[in-house]
Amino acid sequence: MVFLTLMQRRGYSVYFVGGVVRDALLGLDTQDVDISTDAPMDVVYDALRRRSGYPGSPFAGVQQDKRYGVVSFIFYHGFDKIYVQIAPFRRDVKNYGRHADIKLTHDWKLDARRRDFTINALYVDLNGTLHDDVRGLDDLWTGRIKFIGLPFFRIREDYLRILRMYRFWGRYGRVGLTGFSRLCCRLFKNKLKTVSNERIRAEMFKILMTKRATDVISILNRDGLSRILFGGNVDPVLFSRVVHSGASVLLRLYVCCAGRIPNLIRFVLTRDEKKYYNNLRKCLYDVTSTNRARLFLYGRDVCMDWAILRGRKMDFSMEDPDFTPIRSYYIQKWYDMGRDVSTFGTKIDQILQIWLQSDTLYTVEEIDKILKDYE
Repeated sequence: MVFLTLMQRRGYSVYFVGGVVRDALLGLDTQDVDISTDAPMDVVYDALRRRSGYPGSPFAGVQQDKRYGVVSFIFYHGFDKIYVQIAPFRRDVKNYGRHADIKLTHDWKLDARRRDFTINALYVDLNGTLHDDVRGLDDLWTGRIKFIGLPFFRIREDYLRILRMYRFWGRYGRVGLTGFSRLCCRLFKNKLKTVSNERIRAEMFKILMTKRATDVISILNRDGLSRILFGGNVDPVLFSRVVHSGASVLLRLYVCCAGRIPNLIRFVLTRDEKKYYNNLRKCLYDVTSTNRARLFLYGRDVCMDWAILRGRKMDFSMEDPDFTPIRSYYIQKWYDMGRDVSTFGTKIDQILQIWLQSDTLYTVEEIDKILKDYE
């Protein structure tokens, strides 16, 4: 970004940090970029606002969060949308759980020391030089997930770091987690109840889609965290089958919660997600519908997940059954016959049931033979 080069020319230090550095070193794609600098955030915000105000600007959605002292924006690179967050160098003065009294600094090393894990404290300047003050690069190459400082105190600063540890291990880990780190996580596991459901949801959705999700769930079971998160231990065999089928994160969460609605609700479901789970439960308990009827009633995504859970085979090459032409035909026919509009809903439901019982194969001519009273 030319903008960052201009900041550097004005005498400010600018570093890429965290996930974008980590993923770049491993050859992984990322859509989130974190930048640390000693430039005042008001200066950064004003400069970005000016550059986002003209047509064709790659910057959009520039916002400043004064509570946390960060500036965020969207950077368009070709067809890619990259979410960027710029934060000042800072060090913690006093911690209050997730929140802390901070003091701005010009020393990137102090900023690195306040981060949670060594692999999350890798800095790269605009010249491409890597800066590592906590031996995070060694841990990244060996796949070791290690706290900066003592796990006991770092977890107390923010209890969500318990889940972050398991997530990083699921994505980057090649060696086992240290016994002391897991002990500290078990010690503070009940404190996860004090973390907001939104933050729990964000971390769990990432954990469930890591390449080692099955191994992470097994460890969560052993460490007693599954009871806190899902209301009970996860069935490892079923979860493994779901993961190897390439199932969506929603189905993986459903298996973790054993389909229990109270446990699912904790994960701050959207309206579409609630609709998905409602249809999935109906599909699972529907023992009469044919596969084509299921496809019409519950949708393709739900039917695919139903087949995975039930271990059934289903031909998904078929087209989605379409009732619209039949419905339109009879509505027009009744209008032409001068029928009472108030009875349309009941009659349509009746015809829909006939159509579904035929495995969605009946044409209007065949349905007409059954509905003698409409002749």
